[in-house]
This record gives sequence, C-alpha cells and structure tokens, in this order.
Amino acid sequence: MQFRNPENLFQLLRWMASGICLTVTIGIIRQYHFYFPPDFGVGFLLDRHLYFWQWYWLAFYIHIIVTPLTLVNGLFLTNDRSRSRYQGAHKILGRVQVFTILLFVVPSGLMMSLHASSGFVAGAGFASQALALFIFTSLGWNYAVRKQFDFHRRWMLRGFLTLCGAIVLRLLAVITDQAGWSQETCYPIAAWICWLLPLGSYEIIRLIRSRPILCPR
Repeated sequence: MQFRNPENLFQLLRWMASGICLTVTIGIIRQYHFYFPPDFGVGFLLDRHLYFWQWYWLAFYIHIIVTPLTLVNGLFLTNDRSRSRYQGAHKILGRVQVFTILLFVVPSGLMMSLHASSGFVAGAGFASQALALFIFTSLGWNYAVRKQFDFHRRWMLRGFLTLCGAIVLRLLAVITDQAGWSQETCYPIAAWICWLLPLGSYEIIRLIRSRPILCPR
C-alpha cells in the first residue's frame, strides 16, 4: 500500500514520539525520591554505595537534574511550529540547550559511563552516546553561527535523538523486565540500541522523505 502523502504519517509519528518522551521524562522525575537522599537498595543506585561518595555523586546529580530539562527544552526546539512562531525564544533556548549539553550533560555522562552496570560494553555504549551528542550538538551550533539553518536543524535533531537514548533505555528496561530476560545480558545491548535506534530511524525516514512520491495514475 502506497501513501499519497506520507507527511501526515510522519507528523503523527512525531507527535506520538513527543508524547512518549514527555511521559517517560515525567516518570523519571517521579523516581527522584529514591535519589534525595540516595537509596542504594533499589533501582539505579542499587549497590553503588561503594563508590558513590567519591566523585560519582557529582556526575550523577548533575545528570539527573539537567538531562530532563534538556529533553523538555529539546521538544520545544525541534517543533517546527514553535520554532517559526517563537523565533526569539528559539534562539535563546537554543543557546541554553547547547551550553547545557556541552558543559553538563556530556561530561557527566562520560563520568558515569566509567561505572556503568554490566561492565565495559555498556560503559562503551554510554560513552559513545555522550561523544556522539557532543559532536552532533557542536556541529549544529556551528551551522547556526554560519546561518546554514538546514544543516543546523539536521544536526541538532540528531543530537536530540541521541539525547532521547535516556527515554528509549527506560522503555527497553520495561520490555526486558516484562519478558523476563536477564538484565546482565540485555543491559549492555540496550546501552547501544537506546541511542542508535532513534538515529537509525531518523536516517531511514529522511531517506524516504527525500525520494519523489509516485502517485498512481
């Protein structure tokens, strides 16, 4: 079955993805009662008391406070309507987004990857995610400064999708838990899939949209 105008489908998928992103972000914030003060008996902080108070606590608290803010801000910045309607706010919040990611999200993510659950493979996945986020955001900012806005939007969207790995990771955790799969086996794989899947999906959709639409005669 061919779609005469697949843009409607892409727009629907974008709204669905935005709703999921916002819902999961709120769900993450609701778990903060386990982190203030830290509860090392459940959830993400399970058994992290061995090294938490050395330096990990600083990266952890920076990451959990700043990342949800950048996710919500990213939803606004990547929305076509809000970008065209509130251009002044887009410029200001865009600068905030870039500096927040480069100065806080990426460094804290790299530091936390050193103590990723399930060992080296998972840590390498999260470190690669942080480096990809740094590269994409830097390129997006560079193209904005040079006023090449098509490239700017493309690279900033890639950066936001990489950031959304935090959302996909939670969804994968729910799926693997419901399926009864081993956390030790799945987590290293999820550390890579969580950000490569959104990026790969974007590139496929961009390829489809770039092709001419063939309407039946």
